[in-house]
Amino acid sequence: MGHQKPSKKQSKRQAKAIRQARTRGPLPLQPQPRPQEETHAQQVLREGVMDIMAEFIEQQLSLEAAPAAAPAAAPAAAPAAAPELFPLEKMAIVPIYPGTAAGDCLVEEAYKWGYKHADDVAKWNREPFQQPGATTTGCFATDPATGEPFGFVLFRGAKGTHMSGTELNEVEVLALVVRKDHRRRGIATQLLESAEAWGRRNQLEKIIGEIDPDVQPFYRKLGWVDADFGAIGGHPLASFLPANALPKWMKKPIA
Repeated sequence: MGHQKPSKKQSKRQAKAIRQARTRGPLPLQPQPRPQEETHAQQVLREGVMDIMAEFIEQQLSLEAAPAAAPAAAPAAAPAAAPELFPLEKMAIVPIYPGTAAGDCLVEEAYKWGYKHADDVAKWNREPFQQPGATTTGCFATDPATGEPFGFVLFRGAKGTHMSGTELNEVEVLALVVRKDHRRRGIATQLLESAEAWGRRNQLEKIIGEIDPDVQPFYRKLGWVDADFGAIGGHPLASFLPANALPKWMKKPIA
C-alpha cells in the first residue's frame, strides 16, 4: 500500500504548532525544591560534633606516632632502719676462764661469728695451757643485763722459766674477736687494754702475740712492734706462703 499524503487541513495545523513553539522559546525547567535552612541550634550541634571528631582523630594520630610508654617503676622501698647498737659505755668487761659455762658460750659464739681460728678457741676452752707459773684466762665485752657477748680476748700469762730455758715475763694473746655488727667501735681496743691491765696487776713486762697480716696495722696503731722471737725453726707455712702473708710475732711493753 502506498504512502498517504496528508490533507491540507492537517498540514496547516502542524505549521501553526511549529510557529508557536518558535515564538515561545524553550520550555522552562521544573523548579527544584529549596533546601531547608538549618537553625542556630543545629549549627552549634554540627560544629560541636566536628570539633569532637577532630580532637579524637588528633589523639589517635599522636598515640600511633609516640613510642610505647615504659611501665611505671614501682616506688623504691624505704631502707630498713639499722638495728640500734648497744652503747659502748654501758658494756661490761668480764673475766672468763676455760672449762666454764661462759667459756662454752664463747666457743659457740666464735663459730657463729665466723672466726677463722674458732678451733683454737675450742681448744683453749677444752685444754687449758698447763705449766707452772702460767695462767690461762681472758675477758669479754658483754651486756651486763643479759650477758650477751659482743667480743672477747683470750690470753695466758706466764712468769718464770719456760721448759726450753727461756725466761718468760709476758701476756700472750691467743685470740681477739669482735662481732661483725659491733666492729670499728673501739671494743677490740678495750679488750686488749684489759689484757694489758691484767698483765700489769700480775707484774708482767710485756704483751705478745702471733698476729695475722690483715690485722697487723691495727696492732701497730696501738704501739705494738715486731718481735725477734717466736720463729725458732721457721714458720711451718714459710715454704708455701710469702713472708708478707705469714703471721708475725709482735709485742708491746706494759710494765
